[in-house]
Amino acid sequence: MSTHLFILLCYRARGRQVHRKAQLDILLPAMKEYMKKFQVKYTLMVMEQNDDQNFNRGKLYNIGYLESLKRLQPGETPYYCHSNVDIVPKNVDYSCFRQGFRDICGWEGGLGAMYFCDGESYRAVNGYPNDMWGWGGDDSALIERAKIMNIPIDRSRYNNGDVEILPDNVITHNNDTNDINRTKLFTRDLVNNNWRQNGLNTCKYSIESVVYNSDFNYHHYLVNL
Repeated sequence: MSTHLFILLCYRARGRQVHRKAQLDILLPAMKEYMKKFQVKYTLMVMEQNDDQNFNRGKLYNIGYLESLKRLQPGETPYYCHSNVDIVPKNVDYSCFRQGFRDICGWEGGLGAMYFCDGESYRAVNGYPNDMWGWGGDDSALIERAKIMNIPIDRSRYNNGDVEILPDNVITHNNDTNDINRTKLFTRDLVNNNWRQNGLNTCKYSIESVVYNSDFNYHHYLVNL
């Protein structure tokens, strides 16, 4: 049985996030060159949100997971790297496949900016909540789900300079969060096992288009949430 690595990037370059296009333009050629050092089968998938609502990073990752399963060949086991478009790997091992979550970059209260996980662990936590619109909170929801399911979280390579963070636009997150609503959603997610009905198993979406780059195993999805 072979492993198929899916590198999932959530993306939108509109309004306050228009600078994300420049970050993606830096990241893609860097990834193409960086991945040459690893003898692994991988597919890079960019999941672009096709609307002007607040950004929904968690649901985009859920969609990426569900779409990746359609690209598996018989006998392949999926493995995942979830990463933001402003993170360029410098000393990240993409061939280290293990059970649970392997946190690379983010913050200790969540699983966010960059981490690896096996497909079974991601399905066991039902992915992310689908209804967290705006910035923040989804990473905390994911780590709490992992704790509930006693899934191991490895932070042995956490935040130790293995990545480069590209310059960000400081206004990106302004007016893109509803703290009161998101706090309620986060609390509700953990009460009475509500997280079991809010994630991969209830993720509704449609794909507007998919563009494939034949020079680089890269698929760009335009996603309707």
